[in-house]
Amino acid sequence: GTNRLRLGSGLGLNITGKGMLVGVWDGSGFLESHREFIGRAESRGGISDEPIQGLGGEHSTHVTGTIAAAGVNPEARGMAFETNVFVYDFLNDDAEIAAEL
Repeated sequence: GTNRLRLGSGLGLNITGKGMLVGVWDGSGFLESHREFIGRAESRGGISDEPIQGLGGEHSTHVTGTIAAAGVNPEARGMAFETNVFVYDFLNDDAEIAAEL
């Protein structure tokens, strides 16, 4: 449904994410090399691809894609497809969020 946020959708919006920086906190690292994120996404806070509390990187990659997938596959384009994004795990989120502000 993110296509409803784009120009011409009838909602009067034109969200692209251009000039924005978005943070994602999730259960583990994401697939930083995914073609939808190349040059616009990075892992921070020393996270790795090891799952935390049983959560794998697939979930973090999916969440990050919902927000920021570039649209290499047009059906997978995220709601803010031109944004830059960084991803942390959520083990130290309060301190990391404060540091990012």
